[in-house]
Amino acid sequence: MHLSILFSALLLASAGALAAQPPVDRLERPAPAQPKAAQQSFNDLLSLPEGLVAVGRDGLILQGDGRGNWQQQGSPSSVLLTAVRGQPGQALWATGHDGLVLRQLPGKAWQRVLDGRQINQLLQDSAQRALQAAQAASDAAPDDSQLRQRLDDAQFYADDAQASQDAGPARPLLDLWSRDERRSWIVGAYGVMLETDDGGTRWRLLDNLPNPERLHLNSVLEAAPDVLLVAGEGGRLYRSADAGQHWEPLRQLGNASLYRLIPLAAPGDVLAVGFGGFVARSQDAGVTWQKLPVPAKASLFGGTRLGHGGVLLVGQGGSLLYSDDLQHFRLWRDPQQRGWMAAAQLADGSIELAGRQGLLQLNRQELLERFQ
Repeated sequence: MHLSILFSALLLASAGALAAQPPVDRLERPAPAQPKAAQQSFNDLLSLPEGLVAVGRDGLILQGDGRGNWQQQGSPSSVLLTAVRGQPGQALWATGHDGLVLRQLPGKAWQRVLDGRQINQLLQDSAQRALQAAQAASDAAPDDSQLRQRLDDAQFYADDAQASQDAGPARPLLDLWSRDERRSWIVGAYGVMLETDDGGTRWRLLDNLPNPERLHLNSVLEAAPDVLLVAGEGGRLYRSADAGQHWEPLRQLGNASLYRLIPLAAPGDVLAVGFGGFVARSQDAGVTWQKLPVPAKASLFGGTRLGHGGVLLVGQGGSLLYSDDLQHFRLWRDPQQRGWMAAAQLADGSIELAGRQGLLQLNRQELLERFQ
């Protein structure tokens, strides 16, 4: 699978130093102090009016002032962090490996509000309900081959959920979207999707996506009020017009794994980026999509809209793609081939990049010079 080759190597695999350590230990052990924190590996960035937040390996969370000064924040876990989201003046959220979800209320420390042990229990409860329903349906019509197959599938799901429970917290979460202080959605490996409507006190498993293969779900976005988009492995794209109660699969984007959904300036205007330089745009909150030609085949992992209406995309091998009209893209490759995972624009127009070799800030002139 495309994801297992590229994206999983970056987000689904922990740093080598952590791989040999028991998952529970990583969950329980606070992130270590990093003397050269800005040179560590990062997976995501969040731009806020007061500055930046970056998350990455070993549970590392940095807060920046937008002028190159970074301060490490206390993190209650040392698992790899994959995404950070939030709205100005509201709670901030971060997701990570082993089912970790962190929340920071304004002026407070980061707290763990969910982990893989709780997710495993949610999965097991869901699997048992599905198995009981399938068993009852099969008992009522024992000669129905479709119901027998449904029962077999439900039994496999229940066995798999039990195996996950026995193995412990090991399921990576890959992205989240926070609407406000109460409502958030999270997606992750093996088809997991979760939501909270009370600020993270209680979580519900969304098991109604048409994803029977349980392919990885890489990105989630509220493209318009109550319109959710979820992108994932093998080109899978799902749309809900009622905040996740019902879903429809969208099949028009092909088989390239989609790694990130990027909101643009107008409501409902969204980019999907992914494997092999794939870029597509929807201007109607995901109903229809147009594939955009780009001068690169490098996989794209993230990006940010720019204040003047353009966009910057980042990806494999140090690739940066810039467009000021969302029609024509220019490519620049970092001579050092630093792979970038995320980008964010600050209030002064400068750009912060985050990747495997750390953080890099470019002012607007430095950015444009790379695309001359």
